[in-house]
Amino acid sequence: MAVSIAEPKVGVPMPESSTADAHEYPRVLVIATVSFNMEAGGGVTMSNLFRGWPKDRIAQIYSYGVKNKDKSVCRRFYHVQAIDRQFEFAEGRPLFGSGPASRALRRAKAYRAFKVAEQFQEAIAFARQFRPDVAYLRPMDKPSSYWWFCRDLCRLLGIPYVTHIMDDWPARYAADTRSGTAPDVPAGLRGVLKSARLRRSLGSMLNEAAANIAISPEMAAAFAERYARPFEAFHNTIDVARWESLSGERPAGIAGRDRPFLIRYIGAVVPDKELQSFKEIALAAKILADEGRSIRFELHCGPAWNESVDRYLAGVPVVRRGAFLPHTELPRALSEADLLVLPMNFDARSIRYVGYSMQTKGPEYMASGTPILVYGPPSNPNVRYARDAGWAEVIDHHDPTGASIASRIRTLMDDPDSARSLADQARVVARKNHDAAVVRTRFRRVLQEAAGGQPVP
Repeated sequence: MAVSIAEPKVGVPMPESSTADAHEYPRVLVIATVSFNMEAGGGVTMSNLFRGWPKDRIAQIYSYGVKNKDKSVCRRFYHVQAIDRQFEFAEGRPLFGSGPASRALRRAKAYRAFKVAEQFQEAIAFARQFRPDVAYLRPMDKPSSYWWFCRDLCRLLGIPYVTHIMDDWPARYAADTRSGTAPDVPAGLRGVLKSARLRRSLGSMLNEAAANIAISPEMAAAFAERYARPFEAFHNTIDVARWESLSGERPAGIAGRDRPFLIRYIGAVVPDKELQSFKEIALAAKILADEGRSIRFELHCGPAWNESVDRYLAGVPVVRRGAFLPHTELPRALSEADLLVLPMNFDARSIRYVGYSMQTKGPEYMASGTPILVYGPPSNPNVRYARDAGWAEVIDHHDPTGASIASRIRTLMDDPDSARSLADQARVVARKNHDAAVVRTRFRRVLQEAAGGQPVP
């Protein structure tokens, strides 16, 4: 069975909420490929946006889990397997029904079709028993069931929904079907047909949504034009005061002279997002080390990326891969470093995929009080935001050798007052734009309005 429910199990009555909770917090069903977590960007952003939501008023259906779900946000889960459905022609409700079409579909491919139907019938029972007022959906390209399942389930339940897109995976999928070289993406005629189906399904989903959310203002503007629907922008949020209270202090002495100058990166290192640019920053650190400067470059990523990172950076020994850090340890780890780096790749595929995306770690970096170096294409939202708001040192031209990156790091090492000024400005921006007290209230209002309620002031 696919059931993975923490509490309560299907069929057990839900506890009632207080009148105040019912007024302020609609019952929300989250449907996303990844579970709430504090390990990967999308899961972290979801956790931080929903943190504080009454736990009896939130439930999630997901396909990809992590070792540690964030049960401080949600305790009621249903796991449905990541199935790429083969019956494209039968998209929609027939799979859910008990009529002749559904029976014929199950007979057509007895084992697989029956298991697929069984999976989603259990998900429907879970959702109906929860009695949601509204759904929060994160459609994705893989598995393809998320092209239609999210919307069709909401239709079946008769509830409104809000969508949230964090990367431009629709553009990446279309390009990958044309190139025919991407893994797990069909090429040729099948790829053309699947890409067309994705455009149709996603367009219908966005058109029927009560509200659509993008990860950045740039994505909101581009998607509004592309899909002829309005989009709001919501990025990651943090409790700035709590974050600052958990910060540590840098070791005594002058960095680079009395002790190593510590550069840190914390987060995913994905080939079509940041891996190449990360390596170029590593080359810059090696240049500085070869000059005789005392420097250490630490990378802390999740276990999923360890093997690819070790293989790709084998020729750059200046990088040390440390253990994955739980989220509770991040304030100290980030504040004790001398420089934090935020890389984005310059190649066409990466720009297509994350050209409108905001890094989840950005607000966390800003609140740390540590200087930040942002390295990426000039059109990238992280680069533009850092440059316009002055919260980081910015390098927006490609530097394959790492020479100009090394020059900027050298300047920050030799001019600690300028570095400190950057860090102070970053904290100002974090308090102004990313504090949870403001962002979560705005986010809750979107879901309240979608559910048909009046948002509280």
